[in-house]
This record gives sequence, structure tokens and C-alpha cells, in this order.
Amino acid sequence: DGISDCHIKIFNRWGAYITEINDCKYGWDGTIDGKDVASGVYYYTITLTTDSGDVQEHKGFVQLIR
Repeated sequence: DGISDCHIKIFNRWGAYITEINDCKYGWDGTIDGKDVASGVYYYTITLTTDSGDVQEHKGFVQLIR
């Protein structure tokens, strides 16, 4: 609620860009173009724009285990 726009960018552990998700309802399923990525640590940035126009950026990582 209160979010008008959301973008997620995924990077590998060396900082190389992997993919971007423009609809945060679904998140990232651990695939690129329908193919599973390898287990490991992936970093993300989430950029949220609120209904009032404020922009928030959140960063973190996930450990993908297959």
C-alpha cells in the first residue's frame, strides 16, 4: 500500500548485473529467462516510489540454495 512503482535489480557476488524485475508483486524466482541460476549469494537493490513521490532504496542479499 502506498507504493506507486517498484524495481528490483539482482547482481551476482562479484557485482555483475544479472536481471531486473519491474513488477515487485512477483519478486525474483531464482531464474533468468526461465533457467535456474546457480546456488550462491546474490545481491539486490529495491527502488520504491511512494504515492507521494518519495523514492526509497533498499539493499541486501539472499542466499540461493538449490
